[in-house]
Amino acid sequence: MQQTNEYDFKGNPLETQQQLLDNATLTDADWSGTPPALSTEVFTSSLTYDALNRPVTTTDAGGNVQAYTYDKRGLLKSVELNSTIYVQDIHYDAKGQRQAIWYGNGTKTSYTYDPETFRLRRLLTVNVDSLSPHYNEVLQDLHYWYDPVGNITQIQDDAQQTLFFNNSVVSPTQKFTYDALYRLIEARGRELIGTATFSASDNWNDSAWQTSHKGNGNAVQNYTQHYTYDEVGNILELQHVATAGSYTRTYNVDTASNRLLSTTVGVNTYSYTHDSRGNMLTMPHLGSMAWNINNELSSITKASEPTHYQYSSGQRIRKFTDKGTVKEERIYLGNYEIYRKYDSLGAIDLERTTVHVSDDTGRIAMLEERTVGTDPSPASLERYIYSNHLQSASLELDGDAEVISYEEYHPYGTTSYQAMNTSINAVAKRYRFVQMERDEESGLYSMGRRYYIPWLARWSAVDMLQSEMPTWSSYNYGFCNPVKWTDTSGMQPDDPPQANNGKFLLTDQDGRLQYTFNEYTLGSNQNNASASKADEIDTMLSFSLEKHNPVIDNLRIHIGISPRQQNEYINNKLILSSGTNVLGLQSQGEGHWYDGIAHVLRSGDAWIDDVMRENWIGNLAGRESSWEGADGFTNKGWPTIKFVGSTLATVFTGGGYALTTTRLFNMSLSGTATYTQTYLWLWDGVSLGVGTYNLLNINNNDLNRTAPYVDAVDVILKNPFGYMNWGFRGIDYYNFKKTTEKK
Repeated sequence: MQQTNEYDFKGNPLETQQQLLDNATLTDADWSGTPPALSTEVFTSSLTYDALNRPVTTTDAGGNVQAYTYDKRGLLKSVELNSTIYVQDIHYDAKGQRQAIWYGNGTKTSYTYDPETFRLRRLLTVNVDSLSPHYNEVLQDLHYWYDPVGNITQIQDDAQQTLFFNNSVVSPTQKFTYDALYRLIEARGRELIGTATFSASDNWNDSAWQTSHKGNGNAVQNYTQHYTYDEVGNILELQHVATAGSYTRTYNVDTASNRLLSTTVGVNTYSYTHDSRGNMLTMPHLGSMAWNINNELSSITKASEPTHYQYSSGQRIRKFTDKGTVKEERIYLGNYEIYRKYDSLGAIDLERTTVHVSDDTGRIAMLEERTVGTDPSPASLERYIYSNHLQSASLELDGDAEVISYEEYHPYGTTSYQAMNTSINAVAKRYRFVQMERDEESGLYSMGRRYYIPWLARWSAVDMLQSEMPTWSSYNYGFCNPVKWTDTSGMQPDDPPQANNGKFLLTDQDGRLQYTFNEYTLGSNQNNASASKADEIDTMLSFSLEKHNPVIDNLRIHIGISPRQQNEYINNKLILSSGTNVLGLQSQGEGHWYDGIAHVLRSGDAWIDDVMRENWIGNLAGRESSWEGADGFTNKGWPTIKFVGSTLATVFTGGGYALTTTRLFNMSLSGTATYTQTYLWLWDGVSLGVGTYNLLNINNNDLNRTAPYVDAVDVILKNPFGYMNWGFRGIDYYNFKKTTEKK
């Protein structure tokens, strides 16, 4: 259970508390009856902000304080953890792209872009600490080549040497080929020599490339992978060609549901089963996979050892593995993690904490500390993470810039090359491909709302946004182009965060996106501000709406932005017209519909020009999204209100013009409820649906009632349908704000 104890006057959360369930194996808690028992341990985190609502400090549940500073454009400049510098400085170019970053361990990463396309051409990391024994050492030197549409065709790391092994020349180069749909069909690169072992449990943990020749970095070979897809993007065949370890995996996919039925490698055939919702139930190495009512993986069993997963607002907050006499637990509290190992009596035998340090691209360092017990790992270790263009963790250095580990990946996320510094003896790296956590108990990557299977190159469950991409299989990863696209949310592919132009993403204690900041927050009148802010708020809306149950959790649907901030975005930040335009409320007799689209089509109002009409209709028809946007507006009174919230939904999701994503109509709900002033349902006044659509229901007979309007917050708490109801009376017209985007 999470609760926010304090907000500032602008609606920013200041202090949040989290309590876990007392039962670590309870994965489907029933809160409708007697609430399940909570643990007595309370985790508290807090934030402070500057005048522009940017986070200045964050204090996690372990008391660790991270501090942030910004440059004059509002872009992130430095990051400290407990007064230790982790990011000393960041420079950006005129476009907002990062030029260089200086880390606290004396290293510097520089970025070079194509002057015409602005695509990343070089990513160079060098030790610039003149007092370090590794001064001027080149640690990473990635060069990128592209085709005309932006697909990466070659990556070469000049920090690595060309090797000669077993009569072969092996260069640190990856090459990629695509089909006419820009799907990856061939990849060439290097890997450690290893023969994949396809036993009854399949090669689920890349054992061939993680154990073979691990102490010999020169034992490498060239590989080629070929991929064949069906019409909707399901992989039908993956062919791996190498001097040692060649194999071909064929896929048997149900054409009606896109579910994977079986795969075959040589003489071995592996079967998979699913539930009625498309969630995978069994895999060769997992005897069972259970899912909760939200289609979240709740438990797996491997070799009679169950692991249970608990979630908070769609993000994993705990995993618990029962190994008989020994039990292991990992608790996720935003940027703070706790690992505990219990003995047979239930006492903590070993405890380690991890603090994640992030900049505007994602995780850049971790501080690991052992707080209870002993093990071979260091008591305290700083792990600086150096990533490629996908943010996959390639190189790890400690606080003295000594190498901890190095890893390369096949395109779909399996390990191709791995090396460890045994003298440091660090705990095994968990955040790897696209900097997401790979679970050691299953081999699956935990990616937001879903779990990814890297050796099969597909998801274990359907995409919750599958209706937005009906021509694609819900199980394919990254539009079948994993070299270009990432999908760390588990909901839809996106550009990697390397190119986010200085935005600083801050997650709350549950790991949800809480605020997004960039230069447009300052209200600078730039021509592209509206489109950029649209993208930014679309992200906030997605996290807010998709990670909360709108029926039972309406009060927290505003996790992204507060009502006051909504007004600011509308009036000041989106570069909108300041004029207010009146759209008449066309109320008709019972049984007739008022169609907002039709009204705009036939409207003769001069301010609804052709371009605006076209954009609004396109947004309304093509993007059925909603935003409650009412909390805090009920004090506007009557007879008129500015219906701001619904305008937000269309403007920010579509980035174009909008009146409102609403349809006005008359409806009779006879027999559904008895009308009361505090329990309106859909019977009287104005009702805004919180869900897929925004609906305004007008009952003509009650328009002239003079009873006081109802406080929306009261109604939210009492309304089981998840609707927000207003009892505004005497409504004869609405004021709508004309929204325009500068071209």
